[in-house]
Amino acid sequence: MRLRNISLLSVVATLSACSTVRVSVVDPADTLREFRQDIISSNSLSPVSLQAVRMAGLTQKEVLEEGVSESVARQFEQFADVTDRAYIESEIAIGRAQMLEKKQPEKAVALYLHAADMAFQGLFLKECLHPVDVRCDSFKVFYDRSVRGILSYLAAKKWNTQALPTFDSGLGRTFTVSVSEGANVEDPLSNPLPRSALRG
Repeated sequence: MRLRNISLLSVVATLSACSTVRVSVVDPADTLREFRQDIISSNSLSPVSLQAVRMAGLTQKEVLEEGVSESVARQFEQFADVTDRAYIESEIAIGRAQMLEKKQPEKAVALYLHAADMAFQGLFLKECLHPVDVRCDSFKVFYDRSVRGILSYLAAKKWNTQALPTFDSGLGRTFTVSVSEGANVEDPLSNPLPRSALRG
């Protein structure tokens, strides 16, 4: 018995001597980026939105290139809570808007307006009053990205909102945009667009 124990120990010692232990340092920021993957930080929708899209029988390519109909948006309601729905609709709208910015700027603005409104609503959901998950924090990112898209369009139009059309999001909602002027109005390029300027 003692000889078998000695032999076993020598085999373990041999294996230990041959094996190499590799240690790699993982940047917490990289881990966070992977966890927070979304259409803004990558070319792919977040896992939350991708799952919803697949459960609706669609692909990412379809929803970004063709958009989401009202009936599909209603399907999301069947398997997503109110926080997820705001997140999903906002992210998909941003993804499609980013694709349309150059060729169909008015359609892109309509989608940015929809995304901004959904993200703004998400910020004030009771689930997000004390943020504990990435969705709540992402609403700020989605809102900021949407507002930047809207402001870029307005700047290109020389802030002349009198000549702007009514923006149809294609999701049963239309928006009008107005720009306030005056001594008490801050520079819109350095501050987020106030929600009062978004009317849907």
